[in-house]
Amino acid sequence: MALGIFGLVPPNVVIPSQFFVNALGTNKGYSSYNAMFLTVRKRLSHNLQLDFNYTYSHSIDNSSVIANNNGNFVSGSTQVLCNAYDLSACKGNSEFDATHQITSDFVYDLPIGRKQFLARNAPRWLDEIIGGWQASGIITWRTGLALDAVGGGSSFSLAADQGVNFTGSPSAVRSNIHTDSSGQVQFFADPTAAAAAFSPITGLTVGSRDTLRGPHFSNFDLGVAKNFPIFSEKYKLQFRADAFNAFNHPNFGLPNTGVTSSTFGVITNLAGQEPARVMQFSLRFDF
Repeated sequence: MALGIFGLVPPNVVIPSQFFVNALGTNKGYSSYNAMFLTVRKRLSHNLQLDFNYTYSHSIDNSSVIANNNGNFVSGSTQVLCNAYDLSACKGNSEFDATHQITSDFVYDLPIGRKQFLARNAPRWLDEIIGGWQASGIITWRTGLALDAVGGGSSFSLAADQGVNFTGSPSAVRSNIHTDSSGQVQFFADPTAAAAAFSPITGLTVGSRDTLRGPHFSNFDLGVAKNFPIFSEKYKLQFRADAFNAFNHPNFGLPNTGVTSSTFGVITNLAGQEPARVMQFSLRFDF
């Protein structure tokens, strides 16, 4: 007989002797999402059209890993419900939660050349040079995703590596991405103070979940095009140059959040994006 949390359980129930792990699929996960959306749209006028979208949101759950995976761990992750008997013990920010998000796009025809504000009566040969220019772009920005600080232990459930309680002040875990004395990219302004803001769990507690916020994300894609009318307005040749991550801005990945690790707060990769600016050139014929 094996001693369970609520008393005795029969042999080979929950803890079968012939298996190291006995996974159980259930529907005890839950989540909630609330958001405010703001959209500003300008239809094409005065050579400009644009969209601006802002989202203020909060997502809460008790597990942020996909559950429908035939009982297998996802991408090597071993995250499970930290307490199957008390679902609220795992409640916290979703690990995909971003409080503020902005996306915007625009298309602007430069007001230069024939029928435009500047040089509207330019001869055709001059208009071929100075007219028909267009700029466009897509802007994306969001605040950092929620992430967990872990202590390397499981006190309650298999692989539920919660491990630490957040007992310090928010200022102790303030972020300031910089290169430390060893040449590593460090997320925290003061990693020693950040580690001291957490304390080990005791007994069958599970610790604080998703109390940290990772690096923010921002990106600007820019396009420049030149339109050449051919014979008449019916036919048009367009040359276009696009720059993805136009300002060559790095977006850092999530830091190491193992409080007891010697590399606590160290960032070793970039967020899922091209590591540097990417250029694209194209020629298009419209008829």
